[in-house]
Amino acid sequence: METVLQGFSDTSKVWIYMADRAFTDSESIEIKVKLADFSSQWTSHGQSVYGKAMLVENRFILFVADESKSGVSGCSIDKTVAVVRDITNTYQVNLMDRSLVAIQQAGAVTVMTIAELQQGVEEKKYGDDLMVYNTLLTSKAELVKYWLIPYKNSKFETMVPIVKFELGW
Repeated sequence: METVLQGFSDTSKVWIYMADRAFTDSESIEIKVKLADFSSQWTSHGQSVYGKAMLVENRFILFVADESKSGVSGCSIDKTVAVVRDITNTYQVNLMDRSLVAIQQAGAVTVMTIAELQQGVEEKKYGDDLMVYNTLLTSKAELVKYWLIPYKNSKFETMVPIVKFELGW
């Protein structure tokens, strides 16, 4: 991860979106092109943003912006959300569900709800070396250091699962 982000300050802002499924190889190629195009045209108040958008492990979309080299405004952040919405609609994938967590198992990424992860840990389905992807990070320094961390050191161990319900109006 660090080599991909060379040239970015440690304080660079990071936004992470996780797909509820892995992208296919052909989808990944298309998405990488979209993200590269976005990166080359990303602006804030008419000025180029020193930033990068990338697809990681065919599942995570990351945006990085170095505010020490260029400004980032609400409008430029909104542009990242527009790209995420476009990818969501084009590929019929959910990139906004914060009740999901990704773990690494046998070198592959597995996604589940926080509640399913906590239940699996309680039932000892995973070993003590369980690793989780930390999508809650907000800076390059955090991303480099805490992207893939032991479950026992994660916030997911203590998070209360999000309960979804419908109002019967």
